[in-house]
Amino acid sequence: MIYNHRILTIKAMYDLVKHSKFVYEYQNCVSKSWCDYMIAALKKGMQTEKMHEKNEVRHNRAYCITTSSNEEIKKLHFLVHEKINRAHDLYTTNNKDIFPVLNLLSSHLDTHTLESDFVYRTYDENDYYDWHVDRKIGGSDFYFSYLLYLNDDFCGGNTLFLHDKLKIAPKVGSIICFPCDTYMAHKSTKILKGEKHIIWTCLEAREKEGSGYSKNDIRSL
Repeated sequence: MIYNHRILTIKAMYDLVKHSKFVYEYQNCVSKSWCDYMIAALKKGMQTEKMHEKNEVRHNRAYCITTSSNEEIKKLHFLVHEKINRAHDLYTTNNKDIFPVLNLLSSHLDTHTLESDFVYRTYDENDYYDWHVDRKIGGSDFYFSYLLYLNDDFCGGNTLFLHDKLKIAPKVGSIICFPCDTYMAHKSTKILKGEKHIIWTCLEAREKEGSGYSKNDIRSL
């Protein structure tokens, strides 16, 4: 398949669906043809990449997409960053509840940029991701999560948010945006039929030494 950047950019509409105060979905960010191309290229490229093994909570296959991967993956890395960065800009400027968080990030954190690596996650039949919070141990920390659905031709695999009692059915080309705090515990339900493919990344930052700030629950701001 020949990738046409201009056509795909024109088709990106970023239609907003507000699921809750903090959980936003931008639909039609990426065309289905682009997502199909992404899945095929990732499946091929990941054959030589290290896979993160399944465990009791994360019962799916995960691969880290880096700028040091093969040439085809490098192209995809750039394109994914462009799409998610656009959703990030919209989410953090159009959501008035996020502004206090951004002001706090500026005053208490050394850096706040999108993570340079992305996680490609693929679910087979009966795979799932149990309740969890997106966070990192040591060094920098995660502040906002961005999840791109690459397909929706499967049964099951809904994204649930525990406290807001949300159920989001994956839609190909959509990006889900939400904060990384304890309130935002979420899961992916079991795949009943087919395969599920997603890309995940985050806004990552390092807290300034002696700032006295804890981002335990940024929804309270």
